[in-house]
Amino acid sequence: PAADQEVILDGFTFVPAGSVSSVPEGGVTPPFLYQPQARLSAAMPNPFKPSTTLRFALDRGSDTRLAIFDVAGRRVRVLVDGFQGPGDHQAVWDGRDHSGNAVASGTYLYVLRACGVVESRRMMILK
Repeated sequence: PAADQEVILDGFTFVPAGSVSSVPEGGVTPPFLYQPQARLSAAMPNPFKPSTTLRFALDRGSDTRLAIFDVAGRRVRVLVDGFQGPGDHQAVWDGRDHSGNAVASGTYLYVLRACGVVESRRMMILK
């Protein structure tokens, strides 16, 4: 508005950017408040041998990367790297690195980057 105009807002609640994660019941969140989400589920099974399924969900299509890291932060393998549509997705990790070699027993991190969100979880492989 121009400097000499008055703006009256009634019924609005201002929240910090990124703090709105869902649409309120019985109403529609204005698009500038809604941030699409990517959700990473627990590995199943965990602990596992010889493979585990990693599930994630996207509220909208997004460039997506799902990667496995060891506890030292070294990337072990990338399972998903590219555009994924909205909805539920899954990838199976067979306990092998990017060269096809079986990894050692221990704890690994799986990291999802999608919809401007980064989420990580732990899993354990047994031999």
